[in-house]
Amino acid sequence: MKILKKKNIINILAISFSLLLVNTPLTTFAKNKNYDQEFNSLITNYRYILGAGDLINIDVLNIDSMNYEVKILPDGTINLPRIGAVYLAGKNINEAVETLRLRYEKIINQPLIYLNLKNSRPIRINIIGEVQRPGIYSLTQSETTVLSNSDGGEKDSLNFSGWPTVIDAIQKSGGVTSNSDLRKIILKRRIDNKSPRKELNLNFWDPLVQGKEFINPRIFDQDVIQILKVDSVDAENQLKISKSNFSPATISVIVIGEVNSPGTKQVRSSSPLSEAIFSAGGITQDAKKTNLALYRLNDNGTIALKKLKYSPTLKAGEKNNPTLKDRDVLLVGKNAWAKFNSNLDKIVDPISPLLNAASLYRLLEK
Repeated sequence: MKILKKKNIINILAISFSLLLVNTPLTTFAKNKNYDQEFNSLITNYRYILGAGDLINIDVLNIDSMNYEVKILPDGTINLPRIGAVYLAGKNINEAVETLRLRYEKIINQPLIYLNLKNSRPIRINIIGEVQRPGIYSLTQSETTVLSNSDGGEKDSLNFSGWPTVIDAIQKSGGVTSNSDLRKIILKRRIDNKSPRKELNLNFWDPLVQGKEFINPRIFDQDVIQILKVDSVDAENQLKISKSNFSPATISVIVIGEVNSPGTKQVRSSSPLSEAIFSAGGITQDAKKTNLALYRLNDNGTIALKKLKYSPTLKAGEKNNPTLKDRDVLLVGKNAWAKFNSNLDKIVDPISPLLNAASLYRLLEK
């Protein structure tokens, strides 16, 4: 009987452990393992690939006269005494050493070659998706980065030195848009010139909001960084991003119509409509709160129009207090009585000199 009980207990424990593995959210163990494999492949195991513009130092061990400092030429070659032109572009350090060793073997018995990268060429990368100014960028180890909106205005300068990272690249492109998803940043990289690009998913949202540790990989030539669009827009989250150094601090909006100080206004990124009205001195007594129009230039060149009803008590992100974007135009309309007076002035204005002359004639006649 005791043996049967032990077997039953062992079976129960085995079943419970199996259920625990099955019910683990998103099969955490497998997911972490896959992420580690991606990370090791793209980050830990990656080796720098030489290219035109790199300054390298070549040392043939135990031969003092064979220590050279050369720059890789635009055609991808270097020129060395006694062995001539050697093509090194597209090779990592180990591959370049092996190429040189084979060449020196023809004139030296068992040569020992050391190669060091003394100064790297500018890194050229592609940044796509939800950034202010997507495109191809060139980065060096000392940069002055400007966070700016898509129109090039509202600039904030940032300086960085050292090998550029993913965050440096995002800032170089002007920062992220209000629709970006900082949980879904993808780094795409080729391990060598022959293999397809592999991807690594990065999450900068949790470190930004919760202070968690984060991975900010160094970037290399021909890398692609993609920032995906958020699935659902949340006004509170947009404000958190706008306060960070991931995006420009301000945007430009135009407020016209029945406000006390119309014109172009600079407001915080991802500000609600109410903040723009406040920056324009508030609405006038002739304004109609239910007659607001928001004009927005879409990415495809079309203009979207949204009719709104203003209330200063609305929360940010609500239907009638939407989050603003750079270059939005807000028109505050007049109420019915103000419109009537305005129309009446237009009608009377052409004949007002005649009315004034008639009044003067009557006064003189008396």
